[in-house]
Amino acid sequence: MTDVKKLQTLDGMLDYPDPNDASKGTTEQQFQEYLKNHYAVMYSLVSMALWQPGATYIKGQVVLSPNMPANTIARVTTAGTSGAAEPVWGAVGSTISDGTAAYIMLPRTIDFATQAEVTAGTNKDKIVTPAMLGQTVQVDLASTKRVNLNEADKSVTPGITGILPVAHGGTGLDHLPYTPNVKGSAWDGTHFPAIGSDGVAEVGSILDFHEKSADDADYSLRLSSSDGKLLVNGTDIMNYIKSQAGVVAGNVSNSNSWWVKLGGTIPLIIQGGHASVNNGNYVGFPISFNSNCASLAMQNDGNYCQYYLYNVSNTGFNYGGSASYTHWISFLAFGL
Repeated sequence: MTDVKKLQTLDGMLDYPDPNDASKGTTEQQFQEYLKNHYAVMYSLVSMALWQPGATYIKGQVVLSPNMPANTIARVTTAGTSGAAEPVWGAVGSTISDGTAAYIMLPRTIDFATQAEVTAGTNKDKIVTPAMLGQTVQVDLASTKRVNLNEADKSVTPGITGILPVAHGGTGLDHLPYTPNVKGSAWDGTHFPAIGSDGVAEVGSILDFHEKSADDADYSLRLSSSDGKLLVNGTDIMNYIKSQAGVVAGNVSNSNSWWVKLGGTIPLIIQGGHASVNNGNYVGFPISFNSNCASLAMQNDGNYCQYYLYNVSNTGFNYGGSASYTHWISFLAFGL
């Protein structure tokens, strides 16, 4: 590697000889040193970027030439040695072969994008500063347009504008439209109250899942401040579940004693299990029926004897049979 020389000034290089003063005049040696200095500096400049024939280029190196299209540069993509004649330089994006080297033409970016150009996001040849980018990369949480994410082929425009509301020291709106809100508001597309200034939904406030616009009473979920219950349409969530059809309670972990309760208009209880019995034994149900046992079925777990059931109640039944030894039975009961 050749060290870059400091460019020598012209001072003292054009002094004429003075016959009366031997110290005057530029000597031939001084002028030769001056030319050598200028050559060394020029060599450094040329070697730095200007294309040269028979020059060795490394991958990634930038090459310049006055014959290139305006505001373009060539970047080496394949290391090698340039040819004897300068290649024909193409437009941005084109590839150039030169001897054993190869280049790609790139734009020479010297212009800064305007804020409008950064926001539009279409210009590919200008410089973007962090300040401009910070003003543009936004997600508009205060958008006035509703977006249904379940619909196909829908696009969401990026942008965060006013991410902090005024109540929190920001400059944005005091609400986030089309998001769950509190303090009893209706989702009417116009009025959206702010979440508490502490940023927390308060006990007793309504989560804004209204089925009807501008109807404060028609909420879906609410946390009661009196007893801490979670209400669904005005009903305690457990009572709400029990009022709907389907299993609302049960225990089926023990095959010898299991039960389930169904909700709905008729709260049916189904239960059953296995029991070891002898003639006259009492068998208790896993749980008691609230009203009555409507149906009871039983069978011996084997061909033991003739049998019968008696004293069927809400809590169990008695088993009778001709066998005088202990054996297993299976039973299934339905009731209310």
